[in-house]
Parts: sequence; C-alpha cells; structure tokens
Amino acid sequence: MTKFYSKRLLLKLLLLSTIICTIFISIKSILVRPTIKQYQKQLNEQIKFKYNEIYYNFLETNYDLNNDIKFNEKINNILNFLFSKDDENKYWDLNPYLIKNLPLKINIPDYYFDESILKPKIQEFDPSFTIGMYYHYIINSNMQNLNDLSVPFHWSDWVDLTSLNKFIFPPSNNINFDDTKIQHSINQCSKLFNISSNETIIKGSQIKNIDEYCKYDPFTLIGYEIFSEPGQQSIENRKLIGKSYLLQNAPSPNKLIFLTSNNSYQINIDENEENDISNALLRNEMVELSELKSIDLLNSYSKLLLIPPTPSIYEPLQDQLIHIPESNFNIDPNEVISNLLNQEHKTAMDKQFLQSLQFSYNHQDPPKYFYEASLLKSIPDSWQGEHYDWRFFNGITLGNDEQAIILHRLIKNYLNFARNHGIVTWIAHGSLLSWYWNGMAFPWDTDIDVQVPIADLYKLGQYYNQTIIVENVADHNGEFDGMGRYFMDVGSSITHRTKGNGNNAIDARFIDLDTGLYIDITALALTDSNSPERYRIQTNYIEDENSSSSSSSSSKSIKNFGKVNKDLQLYNCRNEHFASYNEISPLRKSLVENQISYIPKNFLNMLNNEYNMNSIIKKFHRNFTYLKNLRLWINTKYIKKSIGIKTINDENITFKEMVKLNKISTKQIVMVLNEYPKFLKEWLITKNFTNLHNMELKILKNNNLENYDPNNEGMKKINQLINSNINSIGKSLRPDYFMDKLMMNNNDV
Repeated sequence: MTKFYSKRLLLKLLLLSTIICTIFISIKSILVRPTIKQYQKQLNEQIKFKYNEIYYNFLETNYDLNNDIKFNEKINNILNFLFSKDDENKYWDLNPYLIKNLPLKINIPDYYFDESILKPKIQEFDPSFTIGMYYHYIINSNMQNLNDLSVPFHWSDWVDLTSLNKFIFPPSNNINFDDTKIQHSINQCSKLFNISSNETIIKGSQIKNIDEYCKYDPFTLIGYEIFSEPGQQSIENRKLIGKSYLLQNAPSPNKLIFLTSNNSYQINIDENEENDISNALLRNEMVELSELKSIDLLNSYSKLLLIPPTPSIYEPLQDQLIHIPESNFNIDPNEVISNLLNQEHKTAMDKQFLQSLQFSYNHQDPPKYFYEASLLKSIPDSWQGEHYDWRFFNGITLGNDEQAIILHRLIKNYLNFARNHGIVTWIAHGSLLSWYWNGMAFPWDTDIDVQVPIADLYKLGQYYNQTIIVENVADHNGEFDGMGRYFMDVGSSITHRTKGNGNNAIDARFIDLDTGLYIDITALALTDSNSPERYRIQTNYIEDENSSSSSSSSSKSIKNFGKVNKDLQLYNCRNEHFASYNEISPLRKSLVENQISYIPKNFLNMLNNEYNMNSIIKKFHRNFTYLKNLRLWINTKYIKKSIGIKTINDENITFKEMVKLNKISTKQIVMVLNEYPKFLKEWLITKNFTNLHNMELKILKNNNLENYDPNNEGMKKINQLINSNINSIGKSLRPDYFMDKLMMNNNDV
C-alpha cells in the first residue's frame, strides 16, 4: 500500500511541476498580449493540454516493432500458420504467391463470335473486361487528339446490374431489344415496391407513393421504370431501385477519365446517345471489331501509356507548398456566367455548366440535389443508409472489411485525380483528425470529408462534372493496383454560399460505383455569414462603428459580417464551418493513406477549433483504444480480453486500466495479434506507412514550421522523407474491391 501511495505522490509532484513550468512559459509568451481574456483562455488551455498529455501517456511503452527481430519472427510464424489454414483465401492479399498470380487475363466469351450461342440479357459483371476493352479501343483508335474520340456507354458495363436479369421477361435469351412486343402483364411497381400495407416495417418512416418514383411500362425490358429516388425503403428494394434506374433512366456521364500514376486519358461519351442497353459492350460491336480472344489487363495498360495522355487543363500539383491566391475564395458567379455566354466555342460540358450556374443563380431556395439511400426506421442502424448514394447503393458495407477497402480506395483515387488535374484540395474535419493520429481513417469512420476553395469547385463543375473516373490499373512499378470506378457529381446550387434551407450543405461528391459510399466535397468561400467570435478575439479586431449595433452591451452584435470576414480573411462552407486564410494557406505536401496529399498550414488550430486539443491526445474513443506501438485503433474489449483485464464497460476506462493498456508488453501485443488475426492483418498492411507518418509528425513537432519556408530545416526533412520513400508511395494499402471478392469466392484461383 505504501508503494502505491508513493507512486501517487510522485505522479502528483510531476504534474505539479509541469503545470508550474507551463504557467511560467505561458506568462512569458502571453504578457505581450493586450487582453486579459486572451491570456486567461490560452493559459487555461495550455495547462489543461499539458495535464491531459501526461495523464493519457502515463507509463506508456514505446517499442520499435518494425525493427524488432524477435517480435517479427513471432509474427511471421503466426502468418505462416494462417496461410496453412487459409482455405477461404481470407489472407490472400498478404500472400506473395497469390498476389503475383492474380487472374488478370480475361478470356472473351464465345457468344461474341459464335452466332449459334445466344447472348445473355445482361452479361456477368467484370470491370477488368470493361476496362480492358476500352483500353484496347483507345489504343487502336489512331486518334492524334483524344478529344476527337467518343465512345458508346451503358451503365451495365460499369456497375453490376446482373441481379436485374431475373426480372427480364420473357425468360428466353433470344431478345430483340428493338422489339417493343416484350410484354409484362403484371404491374411490377406494385408487386415489387408496395410496402404501405405492412404497418410494422413502415412505422415511423416517410413512405413515398409508388407513382412518385416508379412507372409501370410493360413495353420496357423489366416492365417498369424508376425515374426518381424512392424515399425510405427496405435494403433489398433500395438495391433493386438504384440498379433499375441505372439500367434505363440514369443519364450517361459526360466522359470517362482513365487515371495513370501521373496523368489521365479523357474520352468523351457520345452525347447523342441516350441510356440504351444497345450501347453496352454486349451489343455495341466494340468487342467483335477488336477481334480479340482474350485481354491481358496489365499488358493493355502498359500499351495505353505509350499514347500521349490528355493535356491537363490545369497544371498537376507537384510543389511542396501551395500558396492559394485569396481570390480563389471569392468568385463572382455573374462574371463566370457572363464569360461563358460570351465564349465563342462552347463544349457540351461548358453548356451544361452554364445551365447549372443559371439554374442556381435564378433559384433562391433550390431543391435538394444529393439523395442518399434512406432506409426504413424499423431497420436496425437505419442511419447507415445516409452514407450511400441512392443510385449506386448495393447493400450495407459499414462495419466490415469492405468498408475499409472502399474508403481507402476512395481517398486514394480522389487525391490522385485532384493532384493530377490541378484541383487544390485538402482533407478536413474527422478525416483530418484521423490523419493526425496515424495517417489512416478511423476504423469507425463512415465517410470522408475534403474541402476546396470555391474556385476549384467551379473547375470541378465545368470540366469534370458527371464523369466516371477509372483507377490506374497498375502502379508506377507496373504492378496491379486496382479497377475502382468513381462518379464525380457536382451539385446544382453552387452559387449559393450560405446554409439556406439546409438541403444542400454538400457541394459535390466523389462516389464509389460498386457500393455508393462517397467523399463529401465542400467549398470554402467569402460570405456574409456570422463568423465565430474567436477570430475577432485572436486578432484583436476593432469593429467599425458603422457596421455594428450600439455598444451598450458588453458583446457587440456585428451586422456587416461580410466586411469582418473579408478583413480577417475568413471563409466558410455552406454548413458554416469557418477557417481563416492563415490556417489554410500555404498547404503543405504530406501523405494520407500512403497517397501524396496536401494538409492545411495550421491544422492543429483547425482541429482545436472543431474538436478541442484533447482530440489529439486522448487515446480512448467510443470502444476503441489507440495502441501507440502498433499505431492502430483497436477494439478495447479485444485488447482487455487478451491481456486479462476484466471490466463491464469498454467505453469507460479507469486510470488503473489505462496504465495497464499503456504498459502493454511485446508479449501481450503478440497475444492480441495471435488471437485476433484481423488486427494482425491491419498491422502488416499499414505498419510501413504509419511508421512513415510517425516520422513526419516527429519532424513537425521538433521544428518550427510556422513560416512554412521551403528552406526551413523541417520542411527539407519532410521533403526528403517523402522522396526517399517515393517507390512505395501511391500504392494502395488495401486490395482492390472486385479482386478481393473474386479471390475469396474462388478458392481455386
């Protein structure tokens, strides 16, 4: 007992000395400040931060597990055992043999060349077949300028719609799609989607009338048409409704953008073609004209790279620092509209963008643009549907391995697309906070948030709206990387920069075609919204008497918020998240999930404003614990179980439990990874990158980067760190979504 009290006394003395030291340093740094209010606030924050920093890190171990030979020998033994028992290929993406022997050569079905074999109604979905055929078409187009090339398009080649086959009537394969005599005698709208009579499942939900989104039409391929989003629905109906919309009514995209590691190939979609299944590869004769019997995806990609890429409208972003012009946060839509009207030669996308701007400008209260896959309230965790675009919803993936794969691929391809096309962007909100910890998304994240200056939102709207972006099949080492497909969708009310009716807080989305999960893109702009008082306090802003009400009260009420925001260089999104120019610019090159990205200058201040400083030191959140030695967030209950901590509630950590978790030994870490292979897998695929991120953070903490001078020693070190690891940067850390499903379902591969 005496020993225990001695430790407590030692801890108290340590905390007290730290607080006294902090007070001294704080007083010294703040005495020059003019206001007592600022002094008190900063002093309290620093004391609280230092106290919590010591509290949460008390007796924490710090192992270099990446270079611990004995530890890694034990890990390899566990891994080899897992391989020997891996009948379902759960760990195929860790197996070097399987990785090198992926099924990337596709045999073209015989029905393309043998007329005696009937073609299916909608062929088995395979993105490698689609991408490979379009690669071949581009390679053999003999076009000196790819802008002159246009291709046919149908959604069934890019999204898995094969579940609709069972609704195609009659069941015979011999269908003439020009023959309108195909009859469906049963009203499929009512048969499939009428749930209004089931009071149990619709209780508390807002149900739309069927005729608001579904039209019975016996002369169409599936006997009905989906023409609008359906409101709250069941999961199965949601999947069917979205796919049905894509099959027949969804507009075709404007163009296809095939990414490479450094640039892209942009191909126009034939603008004269409407959504018609005859435009699919199954019937557009692209395959027959190729005379190919098989496709080697990596070989086709390497041949594509021999063709000059599409010139980028804006220079790719390569600099270590990006100084954003202040004017990029203040765009006059009238001027943009006028310039477009006077533009002599307008592309189809120019015309579409002009119409969108005019629509936005002329509607004071625009309708909701983005619709999510709203689920019935009776469905457990129905809120999850709000994280999927309704058109591409393919079931709930949140909470399982698919979620991590899709979110990782989303940010990887968004950052690659944006950087190579000169779109200035940075991760924000929870995504920025998770980056701080280990460079990766939190395991409980359900979406990704990024921000852009308003000028870059206009770029997305004019040049990349309604486009499909296809992942680079191989990395810069020529190894397979992925086949992800994404839809860039920019909202129709971008001239509105205040919250308005609250229906359009999101400006654009980068949407995964396989699942409907997305990245939210919001633009920051100069507005007349009421900015937080903290910016006026921090800068000692003196209000203009003409712009404020009577000063009889202790807190003045500012009327001319626009002037204040302009004076203080404050910008906000439509959801009223504010940031100052000094917090954002210049952006600094960094790494996010092993991808080159850019981070706001004063990210710590932004995180403090949104979450407070505890967010970067508190290692326990919800039911997760951050294990510093693994640089991973892991379910607390699994750690406790492995190391023998018995508790009722995993979300409330006592000081004694926290110390035990902090003091975790390498032996105990091996026990956790051995008992729960999913954490072992996570460690193995992330350890090199998270270690890289850890080194970057150390440089940030040990060097004064406030002036962001490229010649600053810290900046040089970060640049050297990135350049010395350039061969591994850019590669996906998680497997391709389609390939992962293929490998786990086909154990003979």
